[in-house]
Amino acid sequence: MIIVDERSGPLSPGAAPARMRASAESSPAGRRGAGRLAILVSAGTILFLIPALWNGHPFLFPDSEHYFIIGRSILSGLARLGGSAAAAGSGGAVMADPAASSDAAGGLAAIAGGRSPVYALLLYVLSALASVWWIIVLQSVLVSWLTVTFLDLVWERYRPGAVLAGLAALALLTSAGAFSGFLMPDVFAATFVLAALLLVFDTAASRGKTLAYAGVVALSLVMHATIVLLAGSALVLIALCQLVPFADRHVRRASLLWIGGALILGLAFNAAYLRLAERVSGHPVGTPPYLMARVIADGPGRLLLTETCTPSDRPFAACAFAGRHFVDHNDFLWGSGSPGPNFSTAPAALRTALGAEEGRFVRAAILHHPIAQAAASTRNALRQLVSVDMTEFVIGTHLLVDDAEFRTAAILKTIPKLDRCLAQPGVCPPEAALVPTLQGAFGVNLLSCLAAMAVTALYWALRPRLGADTRARLDRLMLIGTGICLLLLVNAIACGALSGPHDRYQARLAWLSALFLVALAVHAGGPGEPQPARKPV
Repeated sequence: MIIVDERSGPLSPGAAPARMRASAESSPAGRRGAGRLAILVSAGTILFLIPALWNGHPFLFPDSEHYFIIGRSILSGLARLGGSAAAAGSGGAVMADPAASSDAAGGLAAIAGGRSPVYALLLYVLSALASVWWIIVLQSVLVSWLTVTFLDLVWERYRPGAVLAGLAALALLTSAGAFSGFLMPDVFAATFVLAALLLVFDTAASRGKTLAYAGVVALSLVMHATIVLLAGSALVLIALCQLVPFADRHVRRASLLWIGGALILGLAFNAAYLRLAERVSGHPVGTPPYLMARVIADGPGRLLLTETCTPSDRPFAACAFAGRHFVDHNDFLWGSGSPGPNFSTAPAALRTALGAEEGRFVRAAILHHPIAQAAASTRNALRQLVSVDMTEFVIGTHLLVDDAEFRTAAILKTIPKLDRCLAQPGVCPPEAALVPTLQGAFGVNLLSCLAAMAVTALYWALRPRLGADTRARLDRLMLIGTGICLLLLVNAIACGALSGPHDRYQARLAWLSALFLVALAVHAGGPGEPQPARKPV
C-alpha cells in the first residue's frame, strides 16, 4: 500500500505513515489535540448523563431485571465452574445462586438465550458490587467519544464550540441522552453504527484508533442479536460503496475485513456462550420464539393453526393455542394483551417444544400464506420506520414498580430512590416530570429521520449539476448520511418485520439522523482549515 499526500506526492509504503503518525501524536499539537479531545468527551459525558440525573435514577425496563438476574447467574456459574465456592458467596445475598428451581423449570433458561451475557454480566457486576450509575457513565463516555470523534472527522478542523453545541442538542433534544441512561443494551446499536462509519471513512486513522473502532464494533455486536443483522447489512453497503468510482477514494478498503472479522468473532462468542451455559446449568438455554409470535400475530400463523390442528391431528406443539386470539406478538409471548394461556405461562415441556419447532412452524405459515405474510411484514416495517416515540421510557419503571410480577425485582434494590415507590405502589410516578421532554425528543427524532432521508435523496438527484468543488466537499458526508438512512431502513425491516414494531427499537438509532444533520449544517458552511489528504491507493 502506498500513501499519497496530495500536496507532496507519494511516500514510501509502510514506514512513512507510521513515522507521520508517531510524529503527529508526540508533537505539542498532537498532545494539545488529545487534551482537547479529553475535555470535549468529558463535557459530552456530563451532557448525556443529564436525562438520567434529572430523572433521579437510570431509565429502566422490565427486561433490565432479566439482564440483572442472568448476570448474577453467569457470575455464580463461573464461580462454580472454577470450583470457587468462596467466590460465589463473597457477595452475600446478592451474589447467591439465582432461583435454580425457576431455571430448571424453564423460566430463566427459556429467555436467557435472547439476552446478551456480556451486558448482563456488566450490568450485574457494576450495579450490585459498585453502583448502578457506573454502567450509565460507561455508556455515556462511549457515546460521547464516538460522537466527538465523528464530528472531528466530518468537519476536518477543530470546532470546539460547535462540538459542544452539537453534543448538547443531541443529549437534550433527541433520544441520545435517554438511551445513554437506559439500563438496556439498546444504545449499542448506535455505537456500532458510529464505530463502523469511523472504520470505513476515517482513512487516515492511526493503528490505535483503528483498533479502538474495531473494539467498539466487536463489543456492540455481542450486545444484541439485531446488531448482528445491522453488521451484515453494513458489509453489503461497504462492498457496494467501493464499487462506486467517486466513493472509493473516501472508503478504507480494509474496513470490510475489520467489520467482517468482528462479526465472525461475535457469532463465535455467542455460540460458545450457549454451549458453555448449557454445560454449567445442566439444561438448554433458549430464547423466546419471537418469529413464531410474529407470524401468529400477523395472521398466517393463526390461520395455519386453524387449518391444521384438529382433535385427532396436532402437527405442531403450538396447536395448544389453536383458537386462541392474541392481540399482538407480546400477548402470545407474555400475555400482555388478554387473559389466557401464553408462552410464558406454558409448562416447561411445551415451551421447549415451541422453541424446537419454531423454524418449521414459521416456514409452514409463510408457505401456506405467502402474500398475507409479505403484506403484514411490509406494514410492520413501515410502522417501525416511523415509530420513534419515547413512551417506553415512561412506562418502564412503572411496570417494575407497580406490577405485582416485578415488585420483587432484584435490580430495584440497587436503586435507593425507588424504595419509596416500592413502599407505595401506584402513587410514585418516577418519570412524570420528564414526559414533555421525552415527547419533544420523539418529535425531533421523527423530523430528523424524515429530513435526513429527504436531504440525501435530493443531493444525489442534484449531484450531477453541482460544481466539482461542492461535490468534493460534500460527497463523503453525504455518503455517511446515506449509510445512516439505509441502516435506519434495515433496522426497521429487521425489528419491525421479524420481532414487531416497538418505539425504542427505532428510537435507539433515530438520533444518528440528527447527528448527520448537525454535521451537515456546520460542514456546509465552509470547507474548514485545509489539511493534507492521505488516501490508500
